[in-house]
Amino acid sequence: MMDNLLSTPGTAASGILTASSSTMSRHPSSTMKQSTPPSLSPVLMVDGRTASVTCTGESVFINYASPAPWACVSGCLPRFFPGLDPRRSSEDVPYSEILSAQLCVSKGSSSLLTPAVPEETYEIELCTFVRSSSNGKRSLWEPRVIRVTSPDREPVERCMAEIQRHLRGFKERPKSLLVLINPYGGKRKAALVYEREVKPVFEKAGIQVLLRTTRCSGDAKDTVCRTFESIDSILKI
Repeated sequence: MMDNLLSTPGTAASGILTASSSTMSRHPSSTMKQSTPPSLSPVLMVDGRTASVTCTGESVFINYASPAPWACVSGCLPRFFPGLDPRRSSEDVPYSEILSAQLCVSKGSSSLLTPAVPEETYEIELCTFVRSSSNGKRSLWEPRVIRVTSPDREPVERCMAEIQRHLRGFKERPKSLLVLINPYGGKRKAALVYEREVKPVFEKAGIQVLLRTTRCSGDAKDTVCRTFESIDSILKI
């Protein structure tokens, strides 16, 4: 039974609340001593940069071989989005901050205008966040997609298997959410904020959403009670 209320980061003031049956918990490996050695570090392409990728007990460690080709023209980018610094030599992506990991296969192509590319390219799409600050006032989280690619299937699938194994360790991640939207909250833009900023995050995380819009004062409480009662009646059958 859903027993607690959570505020989506940056959305509480916009009139959006979520209720779930559980909360995000710390990964078991973050509280226990690592019992297995890190997996091998295959050389892959990460966001267009050659890098080695190591799955440790708590995170995906990316060690870049060189700066991004466009690093020289992005001097202001690291100041606002540290996670996107093209000059960074390495970075850690904690499993607790990975919303989803998906494996994709794209077919190669060639034409008179574009050079030939490998017959197939294998890609891991990691959906996570970038932390940034606005004039030092508060921390902002921006969605970020990290793309790990290779023309070889084996290293990508091995890396994907390790990431998925660690993500499965989060037993208490919510699988479904009841989302309540106050249409008068956030300067009457709560519904727009949800569709534009919140819904895509839930979709990436594979979370099923039951969406309800409040109609009057006290409607949120009544909606939660009615929802819980209907869930209880289903579970008792």
